Amino acid sequence: MISDQGVYTDSGFTLIESLIGLLILAISSGLMMQAISLASDQVTSSKRLIAAEQLAVVVLADHSSYPNGDLTDAGTDMPSSLVWRYTKRTIARQDEFAELSAVELIAVEIRRSNSDAVIYKLKTLAMRTTKP
Repeated sequence: MISDQGVYTDSGFTLIESLIGLLILAISSGLMMQAISLASDQVTSSKRLIAAEQLAVVVLADHSSYPNGDLTDAGTDMPSSLVWRYTKRTIARQDEFAELSAVELIAVEIRRSNSDAVIYKLKTLAMRTTKP
């Protein structure tokens, strides 16, 4: 470009500089899309885990009033398509102490309906007493 004094000045970007800038922009946008996709997958996985945990707590609460003794039950939660399995097993009986009648191991497993892999497993011990 020629200035008012008739001197040639070099302003603007060359083709190589423009191409390098576009290459840097393309690489950085690709990395950003990868990071966004990974974050989205993590959010989906977290939501699934929270739903499984909530379902396990509900199943545990629903079965808490069942009588003493071993029990296995299973079902499917329709809204989330999660499959649950409830297992209660007596692991100790204490007849010596009048206050404690049994110790039970309770487990709730949550799986996806199309998979055998366990998403969430809740285990707890319940101590049954004979005194009210």
